[in-house]
Amino acid sequence: MSTAIHPEVRIGHVHLTVSNLERALQFYRDALGFEITQRYGTSAVFLSAGGYHHHIALNVWAGEGAPQPPPGRTGLYHLAILYPNRRELARAFKRLFDHGVAIEGASDHGVSEAIYLRDADGNGVELYRDRPREEWPRLNGQLQMKTGPLDLDGLLMELHGIEPKPETSLRESEIMKPTIELNETNFDREVLHSSQPVVVDFWAEWCGPCRMLAPALDEVAREQEGHAKVAKVNIDENPALAARFNIQSIPTLLYFKGGELRDQTVGAVGKNTIVTKLTALAPEPDAAAHS
Repeated sequence: MSTAIHPEVRIGHVHLTVSNLERALQFYRDALGFEITQRYGTSAVFLSAGGYHHHIALNVWAGEGAPQPPPGRTGLYHLAILYPNRRELARAFKRLFDHGVAIEGASDHGVSEAIYLRDADGNGVELYRDRPREEWPRLNGQLQMKTGPLDLDGLLMELHGIEPKPETSLRESEIMKPTIELNETNFDREVLHSSQPVVVDFWAEWCGPCRMLAPALDEVAREQEGHAKVAKVNIDENPALAARFNIQSIPTLLYFKGGELRDQTVGAVGKNTIVTKLTALAPEPDAAAHS
């Protein structure tokens, strides 16, 4: 039997070929927070966490604008970035949302909790934290990993009290509020009879991803004023509206135009996604001129 590898051996870094260096940096440096340690002209860059020489290397040696490999080929499935604890994983999740980066999934593996997404070049990326070894599930001494849903609300609760929002008086909050509060009385008037596209957010106070989504919706409401409306339905206060539109999970965004439901998204999505969907519902310039 061959001798096992030394237990302190680690995978030290990942080196990726990308099609555009600055676009890749927007993901690894800006959205994830890795710091640049060295550049090699305009063709490669090294990044790390905590001052290490490099954990991530990016290059455009295959050529600027090089295409992604076709699906169904061997190669990298994903790279995994290990966070030191659950709170830091929660911070990473919130940071992704703040930068408009969508996730593809989130799983509880028993031994770890993981969030899955892709970088700008389509490479799979896993952000995860390990549970203490004594908590790893085992059966008859054998490791029993699993794949179940990750409780994202519970994960975000790690940030409770760590990043509080500045307090405002009730009067200030009402004056500053750019979104429309909906109920059974005003829903048809504000949404179905609106001359502008409307995105409706079904949410609740206890929903962590809903709280993450709120600042993006406020920004969209201010920027789209006069072109589109952003409205909200608290499902706890308006259960009939949630039932009317068969809301099964929150946050759910429904997009309306001309009194008809045209699109929807489920889960916390980025500001760019919301704006793109509203823009797609905007009237054609000629139609608007003759309306």
